Amino acid sequence: MRILKHWTAPKKNGGAPRTQKQRGRNGGRGSAQPLPIQASIQIDKVIRFEFDPLSDVAITNTDLLDLLCMADTATSAFRILSAIRLRKIEIWSEPVAGGSKVSIEDEQIGITGVGGPSRVKEDTTLGVTRPAHLVWTPASGSIQAMWCSAGTGDAYLTLNATTAGFLDLHISMIVQDGETPVAVSAAVVAATVGQVYIRALDSTSAGLIVPVAYPTI
Repeated sequence: MRILKHWTAPKKNGGAPRTQKQRGRNGGRGSAQPLPIQASIQIDKVIRFEFDPLSDVAITNTDLLDLLCMADTATSAFRILSAIRLRKIEIWSEPVAGGSKVSIEDEQIGITGVGGPSRVKEDTTLGVTRPAHLVWTPASGSIQAMWCSAGTGDAYLTLNATTAGFLDLHISMIVQDGETPVAVSAAVVAATVGQVYIRALDSTSAGLIVPVAYPTI
């Protein structure tokens, strides 16, 4: 009986095993040279805030950039972040007799007439056992969905809540890596030098939305 030998295509490099040097060139384990890395420090974080009733409270891009800061004197502080990006906001507003209401409005800033209309998202509770609850995410391609690296004072969002409650801010942050330090905009009082603080989410206006369980100024 005749046995036919199965033909297979020849292996690249003549079938020889890859050398340590070849693996290093391709950036595998045991690379002969350092691989490219992301040098900037990027952090994804959820920060919880509490608030009293809110009436047309604006959140500006300056508020967001000033969020994380370090005091250099008792009355001044500098930003720690070079850029920040909104991911999601979730709000709970206490239930009361007659109902409670919470809303977020997107402010489509930029060139007049460009970027689409403002959006308003709201939730209302009619009972006294469940809070008004709202989840907001920025629209794809909107100003709010982009990285913010310069505080111009433009309003990104307007918040309303008929009762007190809590707000979870989901963000991505990039820590400064050599940029010229920028002082926070709103007044600083009784700060401890070298202490890191989280500022109120509306620090440039009323300062009603304050962080939970973290030092603030």
